Amino acid sequence: MHAALALGRLDGALRYMPASAGRILAARRLRQTLLDALHQEGHAFSDQRFAAWFAGLLPLVDPADRPTADLRPPRAMVAALLRALGHSSWAPLASLAVEMGPALMAWADEQGEEDHGSPGLLLEDARDLLAALPAPASAIPFDLLSAVHRAVASSPLFAPGEFVPTPLRIGDWRVTVERPPSPSPRWAVEVLLGEPFRRAGYLPHALPLTGLLRLDAVDDDSEESRAGRAEALLRLAEGLGKDVGEARALAEDAMRLGTDRRSTSRVPALYALLAGFGAMRSAQVERLLGVSRLGLRKMLSTLEEDGCVSRTTIGGVHLYSAARPRSGIEAPPLPASPFTPDALVEFDAAMDEVDALLARLRPNDP
Repeated sequence: MHAALALGRLDGALRYMPASAGRILAARRLRQTLLDALHQEGHAFSDQRFAAWFAGLLPLVDPADRPTADLRPPRAMVAALLRALGHSSWAPLASLAVEMGPALMAWADEQGEEDHGSPGLLLEDARDLLAALPAPASAIPFDLLSAVHRAVASSPLFAPGEFVPTPLRIGDWRVTVERPPSPSPRWAVEVLLGEPFRRAGYLPHALPLTGLLRLDAVDDDSEESRAGRAEALLRLAEGLGKDVGEARALAEDAMRLGTDRRSTSRVPALYALLAGFGAMRSAQVERLLGVSRLGLRKMLSTLEEDGCVSRTTIGGVHLYSAARPRSGIEAPPLPASPFTPDALVEFDAAMDEVDALLARLRPNDP
């Protein structure tokens, strides 16, 4: 496991990323953050369903499939996340989150958020939790990860719940069953966790880090828990590194689309928006790019002629998605790690400990 090395490679990739790729990456991370938060809350839906819901065409979950547990309303959650990310220190993400507010066309939630716990207040609590963390003294992130997990374990809001004994009566019989707890809203912490990573110098930008917290490794600092946290960091860093490479390739595609057109053309910006955030309806794009309906129609026609956009239709409304004009594009190599020699020595020592742990955990060969 080489979590710290993967994080160092991601740091280098982000530092040398062109601004055009940064905007696409911000859009991709914004969308994925919204998806991750809604899934963690307990809402079950597909990526395609999310696009239709965000565009105001369908409910996020069919009424017959809605869970019986009290979940925070999806529109209130997304609106709160957009407001919170609008204050991000990473300018491309902050500006996009603010601009995306008017493009949220999802139907109003049936229940008021005050009955389910305000997502906005939850994010404020998460911000306070992270602000109280001690400054990490290490050049690698494992101490910070341990501190975050300890803070989550001691939090009445974010700690994993316990099964609740619930008495039931079935005819003349009385039985007690254990009701599963509501899911931990750890998404609120993960969305803001990029800021401590940036302040500690582990990343140059405060990316949302959804998926980093391990609820099975919050209540102790055993070797197994440390290994689990390192594994989560490795997966996340590698996934974000791939996102950077794909954003660079998509930015190059968008640039080529504008090569043969006048410099004032908004076609590359439209392609970058769809490639970054995903499927959108024309009314959303008009608000985000500030173009007229006629102007957008011409731009979409141009992209369709080039085979760079596809459409699906829901209830008579088109959703437009970016399509790659060519296949087989490999992501450019990531820059070398910018870690200092002292940090790499500390990293090597940490990796030796991880290797020793894995050797002890690995079953004996017959």
